[in-house]
Amino acid sequence: MVYVRVLDGTPLIRVYSFVLLEVPESYVVLQEINELNQQYTPTKWLHVENSIVCAYEIIGVPFAADQLVGVIAQVGGIVDSVDQGLQNKFGGRLPFGEFKAPQ
Repeated sequence: MVYVRVLDGTPLIRVYSFVLLEVPESYVVLQEINELNQQYTPTKWLHVENSIVCAYEIIGVPFAADQLVGVIAQVGGIVDSVDQGLQNKFGGRLPFGEFKAPQ
């Protein structure tokens, strides 16, 4: 699932998706997030409240619906391409799945 949010006080629109839930912060998780940030620019990968999140910010003024639709598709596609690999590596739960221990 991809979410869209207008950031308060800025002309920015954030498109984001929870990639993996119930993943405690650790050195190896943060190292993986750093690698994802290098590999998938201009997305931002974050670890927030035991979740791995993929976010992409665009300027919303002037508003371009086609650009927003494209970013939503891009974020969704990226998340779909990495979510199961991350779950296999770190365990946790996909947003619409069951908890799985690391393999």
